[in-house]
Amino acid sequence: MIKSSQGSSARIVAAILCSMVVILLVLYIRQTNQYSTLLRIHHQSQNSMQEKTIDIAKLKNELKVKDSQCTAELETLDNEATECDIKSQALDKELENIKKKVSAAQDDKASYDSIIAAEKERFLHMQQQLQKEAETCVVEGKELETKLKECEASKALPPPNPVAPKINDLNPMEIAPEMKQEGLTDENTESVQITP
Repeated sequence: MIKSSQGSSARIVAAILCSMVVILLVLYIRQTNQYSTLLRIHHQSQNSMQEKTIDIAKLKNELKVKDSQCTAELETLDNEATECDIKSQALDKELENIKKKVSAAQDDKASYDSIIAAEKERFLHMQQQLQKEAETCVVEGKELETKLKECEASKALPPPNPVAPKINDLNPMEIAPEMKQEGLTDENTESVQITP
């Protein structure tokens, strides 16, 4: 009886121990699986962190490169802005000089206009004087032409006699027409010598 009871109790203890061992094994396996899962997750997270760190380093390098490029572009833009300011100042000076030249040219034009107006008036006055002188020359020319014709007519008369008779001794019918035209009569002249 005692042996049988001891054997049954030993079996129970052995069964309990086996069951406990099984439970421990199951728990160990579960813990191992969880640990491996956690370890895998940890490795994955480390890998992702390393990748992210590498990406961050690449981004930092790219940012540094872009920063240097932006700084160089800003310096270039600053230099161009300075050059534009210098050119703008030079253009402003040229514009001022051009305005001064334009004002001086306008003043010169006004003075030239006054001079031209005075010269026009003087030219018109001279033209009027020349016109009057031309009219006078025409009149004098006509007079000279008349005198020339008279001279030519007087040259066409016959040569004079050596001794001219007195008008009182001549017959009024025999007086030459030329003498009559010149107004030579007995009243104003006693003796006349015909001249060419």
